[in-house]
Amino acid sequence: MEKRIAVIFPGVGYHVDKPLLYYSRKLAGRYGYEIVCADYGILPSGIKGDEKKMYAAYEQALANVTAGLSKIDFSSYDRVLFISKSIGTAVAASYDAGNQIKAGHVFYTPVEASFQAIGREGIVFHGTGDDWAETDVIAAECEKRGLPLYLTEQANHSMETGDVFRDLEILETIMKETDRYIKDFSGSCKLEERFEFRYILPEEGDQAARIEQICFPPNEACTEKMMIDRAAAAPELFLVAADREKGQLAGFLCGLATDEERFRDEFFYDNTLYRPEGKNVILLGLDVLPEYRGQGVAKELMCRYLQKERERGRKKAILTCLEDKIPMYEKMGFTRQGLSRSVWGGIPWYEMSCRLNS
Repeated sequence: MEKRIAVIFPGVGYHVDKPLLYYSRKLAGRYGYEIVCADYGILPSGIKGDEKKMYAAYEQALANVTAGLSKIDFSSYDRVLFISKSIGTAVAASYDAGNQIKAGHVFYTPVEASFQAIGREGIVFHGTGDDWAETDVIAAECEKRGLPLYLTEQANHSMETGDVFRDLEILETIMKETDRYIKDFSGSCKLEERFEFRYILPEEGDQAARIEQICFPPNEACTEKMMIDRAAAAPELFLVAADREKGQLAGFLCGLATDEERFRDEFFYDNTLYRPEGKNVILLGLDVLPEYRGQGVAKELMCRYLQKERERGRKKAILTCLEDKIPMYEKMGFTRQGLSRSVWGGIPWYEMSCRLNS
């Protein structure tokens, strides 16, 4: 059985028994996480809007947390989850980075300065009425890192509006998204056991073509020749999930690199547009066979693909999707750009993009 531990990092004045942290740690407990609550000691008051006081509080909190958690051997755990609030998001992210823990993160209402330490793993919640942080800044920082951002209109730094029933609805929505993240994060190691994530092999082009025909209706699917040619032209941009037991592909994500800034249908069939050193990557198909859906395969493919392209120095990932798929891609870190120029299949498509590097 896996060993799992979750550390709860409170805010200033927002202790671990307040709603967001109380219920999120209950959720973590459901997934078998041992719960530890970080202790900051007595922090200075009146830090809101005072950059020096906030930094002093952060330094003190981080020092106390470092001392308090020093007896925990995080390397002995299979999964480490950090759940944090407000200034606690900076403490959690800094402690993770400084100790190379590679934790999963739930960030509730991060302050702007937290993004000096926040990396590319986690999920972020912010209210547009939060006077501790500007919404535009939070959104931009999340986009840079490919972090899913869940905005709640008019919610304050406690993710509340003052309307009791509305606040209960907000809390329920946040906990559902938190639960989904914890479930996905906790199951990703099991995906590693079941699937091999690697680039396509020369002999697997026809298998990918068959998956394409299953996943899309005839007017939307790429032809067998398109798929085989694409796999041959850019195998290093054709990531697959291979079922270790059955020896077959469960799904894939493929694309082509380019210096172009917008999607056009020619990318589907004209591989001469491929520029290996291109600054952007056009995503041309995220396919998962029906029997493998609902297990986090698509999300894992996207996460691994985008990380690899970041490491290659790409600036942006671009895709098109049907309107009903927009929320799914937003959760993967993409931002809608409006109606696409694509007329593929004779239907309207929406263009989305994800910032990979500045």
